[in-house]
Amino acid sequence: KKSTFGFAMPGASGRNKREQIGIVDHEPSQLEEDEEYQTAELTTEDKIRNARGDITNTQDNTTDMLDDIIGQGAETNKKLYAQGEQLRRARNDMQDIKENNEIAQEQLEKMELCCCVAIFISCCCCCCAKEKKPVTKRKDVGLGAGEEERRKNERERVQKLRKVNEAKRRADGLKNAEDLDEKERFEAVADAQLDIMNAQLDVVGDLIKVQKEELDRQKKDVLNPLDKEIDVNRAQIKALDRRGKNLLNR
Repeated sequence: KKSTFGFAMPGASGRNKREQIGIVDHEPSQLEEDEEYQTAELTTEDKIRNARGDITNTQDNTTDMLDDIIGQGAETNKKLYAQGEQLRRARNDMQDIKENNEIAQEQLEKMELCCCVAIFISCCCCCCAKEKKPVTKRKDVGLGAGEEERRKNERERVQKLRKVNEAKRRADGLKNAEDLDEKERFEAVADAQLDIMNAQLDVVGDLIKVQKEELDRQKKDVLNPLDKEIDVNRAQIKALDRRGKNLLNR
């Protein structure tokens, strides 16, 4: 549409294009307003229902994650206990090495004082008469340390897991309860799921406590003594090597 001066009227081109593609500007009818009002009412109810569903799903996901944590914690405790047994065996082996080093040291001392060392035998009177030093016998590091306590903790964990399973069965029953309306069912299920999580957290706390106790036991009974024994054995082996070379170079 053009003005009397031949210029296009403002907005005319835009309206023509909208009409060409089927877009027609009009005021909303009463029917459309009623539909929007009804939709607004349903949306409010849906929001409440969806919010309840989100809360329930979040609680379900939380209980699932806690179940995974419990399973991983139990597996970690088994590995920690096995690690402790391996470290105790390693300490026993380290004491065997110390005992062998002392035997080798005694033999070197005998050869250093022997008059027949040049032919690498120990048969003269000075060898035979030499009094042997007593070899320090190892003190076995008992395996299965804390076994009784571990079994006690395992029994307690099984009892607490039963409480978790009972709470889960109660929650499942409430989800299907037909004598409760939607709001009552939601509140009952939410309370039951909180009971599940409390029972699960109790189990997780026990698992963490057991892990700490086992790590403290390993540090005190195995790791600290083993570290010292490694240093002692290393020093003994160096001394034996040095004395053996000196003996051969006579």
